[in-house]
Amino acid sequence: MAIKWMTAGESHGPALVGIISGFPAGLEIDFGFVNSELHRRQRGIGRSERQKIESDIAEFLSGIRHGITTGSPIAVRIENRDHRNWLDVMSVKPLEAPGDPIRKTYPRPGHADLAGILKWGFDDARNVLERASGRTTAMTVAIGALAKLYLGNFDTYVGSRLIQYGPELLVDGETIQMTSLDIEDRPGKLESLKDLTESQIAKITRVVKNARETGNTVGGVVQVISAYVPPGLGSTALPDERLDARLAGAMMGVPGIKAVEIGAGIEQARTGGREAHDEFSIAINPDRKSWYSRKTNFAGGIEGGITNGEPVSMKAWMKPLSTINPPHMSIDPETRQPVEPESTERTDVSAVESVAVVLESVAALEIASAHNEKFSGDSMDATYNNYDIFRKSIDF
Repeated sequence: MAIKWMTAGESHGPALVGIISGFPAGLEIDFGFVNSELHRRQRGIGRSERQKIESDIAEFLSGIRHGITTGSPIAVRIENRDHRNWLDVMSVKPLEAPGDPIRKTYPRPGHADLAGILKWGFDDARNVLERASGRTTAMTVAIGALAKLYLGNFDTYVGSRLIQYGPELLVDGETIQMTSLDIEDRPGKLESLKDLTESQIAKITRVVKNARETGNTVGGVVQVISAYVPPGLGSTALPDERLDARLAGAMMGVPGIKAVEIGAGIEQARTGGREAHDEFSIAINPDRKSWYSRKTNFAGGIEGGITNGEPVSMKAWMKPLSTINPPHMSIDPETRQPVEPESTERTDVSAVESVAVVLESVAALEIASAHNEKFSGDSMDATYNNYDIFRKSIDF
């Protein structure tokens, strides 16, 4: 069974809400972990003052009883505390005498403002920008945390690291695509990806300081890694069943992401087949009989849309945030003449550290869904049984 999810809510509306279905009954939910993921998303050197207003806590409304999933859809709510400052602007009911400040008239280059105005025929960009905002990804992280908890029951890890922050490269040299053998030989390698080094923090701080002083914003590059992913997830049968297509689509759906790479896809295009593909090897481990391994992992753990047992590795490129200060010149949609923008929205200088958590979340959701499609039962016990039968059949 596929795991399906949907979110709703605006940046300054009363709350963000989400519904996710497909998890088997019997999955134990660690509420502390869910909220710790939300707090990870709020941290970062380039974040705005809004993070001091919001204190994101996931409130679960259905699908969980006594900390265990029941098999029915799970509903989640996150309060927007900043909504109290936007009661008239974001009122669901009509206002008796709406004033000019209620409307966001002039669109910003780089945001969805003008594209949305043209699509829906609005005369108010706020109808577009509120849902297009990165604030809405808080719910994505809450739901993604559930997917991480599900995958954790099968020892599957999902994490990320920053590769580049603005112009500063944070990882020296080419990004190494880790193999399963690398991880077996160095158990702490995955853990070491979680924390920034002092040198990386210094580089990020320097970039953010310069951008803040000049009223600019910066983007960056994030690598997402999922290790101990069983082979056989995804399919070659149809294009939308290929796991790499699903992961790329999910990542491109995160606000601000403009490019996605699976494995060493860009570099593979520059090399010959002899250098580009991952030669087979058989690895021996005292805790296992033997298993298929690779000498390299340029494919990023996916071949033909199907996981091959190697770590799934992806990179995503985030553009600089579109709200700068002073702002770009805008255009009046009514007169179609250039205008000076009347105000700017409160914004981050950068949200690369935050978007890394969001990217982990959407990757976890897609991998968990593919996992559940292959091994799902009505209960976690049935799913464990299906998973163990498969593992034994291939000595994985």
